[in-house]
Amino acid sequence: MSRFEQARNILLVHPNFPGQFRHLAAHWAQRKDLRLVGLGGARSPGIPGFRHLRYRSPQQQPGGHPYLRPLEQAVRAGQVAARAYLQLKRQGFTPDVVLAHPGWGDTL
Repeated sequence: MSRFEQARNILLVHPNFPGQFRHLAAHWAQRKDLRLVGLGGARSPGIPGFRHLRYRSPQQQPGGHPYLRPLEQAVRAGQVAARAYLQLKRQGFTPDVVLAHPGWGDTL
């Protein structure tokens, strides 16, 4: 049995949660043996009946080199997501598996 098959606590991360995880999250939400949490930005729509923690998206900062702006924004997204992860930990949720979209920096 794989680690994923043994997982009971699953964290789904997408700045626009559920994003492309919509169908997978809806399927897993039907399973009573799983604890599921979605993590997304303040305006992420979520899924009705699905525990969803929202974080305040970081503000774009002016200045700096134009090539570095996407990297800086990704690092800022990682910082606000890290605060949300710590909040989940304080609430007693430690995921066995994290499924995330890495494109915006939330997983940094």
